[in-house]
Amino acid sequence: MNSFALRLLGAIQLADSDNQDVPFRSRRAVALLVYLIVQNRPIPRPQLVELIWPDKTEKQGRGNLRWALSYLAGVLPDAIQRTRHTVHFELPPDGYVDLLSIQAALAEKDYSQLERLLLDVQGEFLAGFYFDESAEYETWLITQRETWRLKMFAALETLIERHDAAGDYAGALVFAEKWLAFEPWEERAHRWAMTLLARLGRNDAALEQYERCWRLLAEELGTEPTDETTALYQRLLASGNQARHNLPAQPNELVGRSADVDRVMTLLHQHSRLVTIVGAGGMGKTRLAIAAASQVVEQFLDGVLFVDLTGLANASSLGSLLLQTLRQHTANTARIESNLSAEDQLVQALSDRNMLLVLDNMEHLLAGVPLLLNLLQHAPRTQFLVTSRERLNVRWEALVEIDGLSDPEAFDLFVQAASRQRPSFVVDTENRLCIERICALTAGMPLAIELAAVWTRLRTCHEIALAINDNLDFLSSRQRDLPDRHRSVRAAFEHSWQRLLPTEQQTLTRLTQFKGGFSADAAQQVADASWANLAPLVDKSLLRQRLHRVNGRSQVRYDMHPLLRQFSAEKQHEPSIAGRHAAYFAHFLNVRNTQIQQGDATALDDIQREIGNIRVAWEFCIDQVEQELLSRMVVPLGYFFDMRCRWTETVTLYQQLLDQLNGIDPTILFIRAVALATIGNAHTRLMQFSDADSTLTASLTLFQRLEQTEGIMFCLFALARVAHYNGSSRQAIKLYEQSYELATELDDLIGMARANINRADIAFTTGNYATGERLAKRALSQFEQFGDQRGIAVALLNLGRGDIAHNRLAQAIERARESARLAAEVGATQVHGHALCVMGQAQFYAADLQAAESTLHQAYALFSDIGADAPVVQTWSLLARLALARGDAEQAAQLTHRVQTLSKHLDYAEGMVWGDSLMGELALARGELVAAKNALRHALQRAHKLGHTPLTLDIVALMARVFEQEDDILARSMFGLVKQHPASGAILQSQVATHPTDESPPSLKLLLPTLLTG
Repeated sequence: MNSFALRLLGAIQLADSDNQDVPFRSRRAVALLVYLIVQNRPIPRPQLVELIWPDKTEKQGRGNLRWALSYLAGVLPDAIQRTRHTVHFELPPDGYVDLLSIQAALAEKDYSQLERLLLDVQGEFLAGFYFDESAEYETWLITQRETWRLKMFAALETLIERHDAAGDYAGALVFAEKWLAFEPWEERAHRWAMTLLARLGRNDAALEQYERCWRLLAEELGTEPTDETTALYQRLLASGNQARHNLPAQPNELVGRSADVDRVMTLLHQHSRLVTIVGAGGMGKTRLAIAAASQVVEQFLDGVLFVDLTGLANASSLGSLLLQTLRQHTANTARIESNLSAEDQLVQALSDRNMLLVLDNMEHLLAGVPLLLNLLQHAPRTQFLVTSRERLNVRWEALVEIDGLSDPEAFDLFVQAASRQRPSFVVDTENRLCIERICALTAGMPLAIELAAVWTRLRTCHEIALAINDNLDFLSSRQRDLPDRHRSVRAAFEHSWQRLLPTEQQTLTRLTQFKGGFSADAAQQVADASWANLAPLVDKSLLRQRLHRVNGRSQVRYDMHPLLRQFSAEKQHEPSIAGRHAAYFAHFLNVRNTQIQQGDATALDDIQREIGNIRVAWEFCIDQVEQELLSRMVVPLGYFFDMRCRWTETVTLYQQLLDQLNGIDPTILFIRAVALATIGNAHTRLMQFSDADSTLTASLTLFQRLEQTEGIMFCLFALARVAHYNGSSRQAIKLYEQSYELATELDDLIGMARANINRADIAFTTGNYATGERLAKRALSQFEQFGDQRGIAVALLNLGRGDIAHNRLAQAIERARESARLAAEVGATQVHGHALCVMGQAQFYAADLQAAESTLHQAYALFSDIGADAPVVQTWSLLARLALARGDAEQAAQLTHRVQTLSKHLDYAEGMVWGDSLMGELALARGELVAAKNALRHALQRAHKLGHTPLTLDIVALMARVFEQEDDILARSMFGLVKQHPASGAILQSQVATHPTDESPPSLKLLLPTLLTG
């Protein structure tokens, strides 16, 4: 046989590779084999002879050993390893020995494997085997049986404890019963079975288990169960006559918090003695505690006891209240000695109880923590689940910190609560966004959400959202069954406020100046709040503390619930804090501006993290006309908004700045110039070219007046982009060259690189591929020198465009993929999308339509997210071409309609060309030659006006396919022109190569009038 399975736990059994039993021919061979397996090391031959054949002569023993080894080698291939002096057992890869597998599972703590193995065990070590030929061997065998008996029982108890800790009482019971099958009189196994049956709600079966244990011990051993087992029986007997818990009923189902409920349950299952649910007022700590406790009632033999501490004024009465509640809701408290103090009586009452005490609202009774510590020491089977706005700060404590509900959970809670107030309430298109706004304003705070939902009886969701934003007192209710502290959000916060020291109140009000979180350094600089000032507010759930990664390192960050911020801000009476806050973040932006100029892309992430604070500082500086601070903020903030594609927001913020500025102070002129340039650049990105041109021209005038070269260069650069988009390529090249010259004067490597990359873009547009590639490579080198990752990404995608023109598709895909990776790393979303467009286009030309479609849809998602409409048009046009290639004319028509509609709305000339061209191609596919000709003439006229030579030639090639069905001579001229024109590109030339061509076609300039008038 090629493999074997040997079982030593239970009666020895050997099976071959076909699972057929193989009987052993010699008991001595069995004894030898088992000894070799258990010893698991080379054994000297003389030692084996003396152990197994003590009744034989030395010569006979050696001969018998040789025979036995030869026999065992035959039935256990490759397992018996022999030398002249020693023998040892080595398990081959295809062999199995239950003993060795259990040993390995125990060593590796592979509990899943251990479960399978132990369930398969049939009895004790070598059950029924004896060996009276050797007294020494028989002694060894008895020792091994006892060793393995203890190992198996310890392993079984480990598995029972693991299943019990996980709340899998049925699974644990399986192993308790397995233990009892091995040793029916083992009281530990009986106690486990009784406990698990009780936790499964089978109290009668648990009592019967005790009776079974009592009979077995009496019959087999002539004794009775121990006091421990009997005490467990008496507790089970008493618990059968009392309620399992006193948890208060709830008026509605708990929404959300499933993950938090699981966290609490896991800690309780793992026998954490003190679990504290910590959170701000109104976060739903009580509901969470009740929900979790109700799920673990069966885990505790003496049940779950809920104690509401809200009305307790003094921690000195805590012991008396717990004792009173225990007496009211549990049996068997008569034995407590009444002459003891309340605390000592409580210790006595809980000393042997397996119970969960839920202590609700502990934050005002922290002086009572020593009582809990005393109980934790002297009531080892009792666990505590505490809710508090402030952590208890003891080593026993396992914290479960809760905050607002997630967005979907908050939404569901509002709908549930609103439906109770108004049964006809439904979510529709009109109110969905308003509900989401309410959930955002309340930051998922359950109390605030439910109080807001109460108003749906009288107001629309839109009105509720406006009211929350205007007045915190709106979030209140007159419902009679609400406790006072939950009748309004203000009451919930006031309860916490009154518990603060005056210094803590001052710190909290100062910190309300921050919006969206803050670092410890910012708290120190703005609010004079050190770590020592922040820690008590974190402990009291008034500040949230989170770890996040900054430049590869962990950093602590703090924030405050927005409604608490609104509450605390009403108590703020220090106007200087706003100025310090603005100065801090103006400096912050100025430092990040330097980092940006040095090519540090992480500076943008830093700004994003603090954008809420920066907005607050910006508004303060505008309101107070803080010229010096604004001059430090205006450039980096505009750059940030541009890089993150937030152009509409840019126009709003910077127009707000312009509306406030007056006078002719040079600082103000500089700020005005930068604001105009930033707005003009945003108008360009938004395809609002008329507004962009006028705003940038006004900015250029101011920069020239100030003789500010960097500003002049920026405006020339932006005006060049406007000219390019408007089809004025010559004007664009002239302006780019002027900006390049200024960058050279300033030794501004990035400025030169940006001018080069945009000149490359114009070269590609006019079909001058060699110049485009040369400029793009020069820009790439310059960006690489400076370490500008975004610039490198732009240069790579432009080089990818050149690769496509030359039919180097694999290289185009790789360059575009690398460009997309770099852009994603620095958050340059629009560049990332353009790189994906280049990749999708290359995949399309490589006939990998599935990959192209996936890539283009990724690009579309990115452009949609940032509201970049012009790139969306480009992506739709590429997807329409792809649909045509697949033969899906209906999808292509839908996409073409989108291209035309959005391009017209944007007055986007290039998009209109794509739309008309696609319409012509669709008409051609349907055989509608007149319609195709008309659409393509419109496209050709627009493309020629734009000066986009490659696009013009692409349309000429399409028109040639129309004309070859009517005018073969004209079609030949058109195909010949496309084939020979240097701006056609290798792909377009290959597409027309199969058509008959005129070897001496007229020039594009001569042919265009004929094509346009027809």
